[in-house]
Amino acid sequence: MKLFNLVCATSLLITGSVSAADFVAADNSRATQVCMSVVKNNKIHLHNTIKENHLRTRVVEEKLHCNDMPIGKFATTYGFNKAADFLGIDRSVETSIKDIAKVDQKTIFVSGSK
Repeated sequence: MKLFNLVCATSLLITGSVSAADFVAADNSRATQVCMSVVKNNKIHLHNTIKENHLRTRVVEEKLHCNDMPIGKFATTYGFNKAADFLGIDRSVETSIKDIAKVDQKTIFVSGSK
């Protein structure tokens, strides 16, 4: 029982550390709305946002940049894995080490490509 409680507490701490940064929209453009939808890390919300803005998923995957990064790199850099999966980003070929305890910036302003 103590081991179970320890595992649960550890998983809650790790989850809290990953989402320690606040993402704030820099403007209200369509591109920024899609980038903020990636931040929500919800496939259905991302799909609906793309459709509401009359965009195609392929165009978003190939041309949209969030914070001067291609949308796929943006999603994988910040650990938005569900959004990356929806966008068809293959994360299995890229290896990276993330320091989840280190947070350089608590508020990250998100802007889409113009």
